[in-house]
Amino acid sequence: MKMQRITRATGAPLDRIDGVQKVTGAAKYAYEYPVEGVTYVFPVQSTIAKGRVVSIDASAARALPGVIAVLSHENAPRLAPVDDAELAVFQSDAIAYHGQFVAAVVAETSEIARQAANLVIVRYEEQPHDVELRADRGDFFTPEKLGGVYEADTESGDVEAALTSAAVSLDHTYTTPAEHNNPFEPHATIAIWSDPPHSDFRPSACVSLHAMSAAASAPSRTHTRTRSSP
Repeated sequence: MKMQRITRATGAPLDRIDGVQKVTGAAKYAYEYPVEGVTYVFPVQSTIAKGRVVSIDASAARALPGVIAVLSHENAPRLAPVDDAELAVFQSDAIAYHGQFVAAVVAETSEIARQAANLVIVRYEEQPHDVELRADRGDFFTPEKLGGVYEADTESGDVEAALTSAAVSLDHTYTTPAEHNNPFEPHATIAIWSDPPHSDFRPSACVSLHAMSAAASAPSRTHTRTRSSP
């Protein structure tokens, strides 16, 4: 009789293939690949949570030596419709959240792009927003699926019975700050355009899927290739 061997990764002292490179600073991230004639983009982000952009004054930014362009909904190319509204960058004057990209400066160096972004003046029409999650809200609902795939509610065993019969039980509410799972790598992408219209995108590993979706909807792009950094 053959015995089936089960290998478990959880709790095992496994070594990451890229672990040594990352913790020693030797890993090459998307931002670090050399590109000839590179330009840099720095965003101008919304300072309100909801509303619309009334006007954008980018004259001082454009006058700064080294600035190539200032993009916004006023002059950005139109993209094909996408399901994810966050990918529709610079497609309207609407503001959906604090920190939304409302403009971006393209410059010869990252320092010039950052400086010019601080010179862009944006006027807003602010609207009331509702962002506070409280236990006593009456508009909570349970979606049919999480991410369109996973069950929203799952159960295993009888929790209430187990707590009732337990010798010791704790009932406490914990709160945690917002966190993400990519603490090492900057969220950066290198985009290379050539003629005829081919695109080579080299995003950080954490944004590959979104980068491919956005790149595919860009105007005048017939072929797109995406590479992920380690």
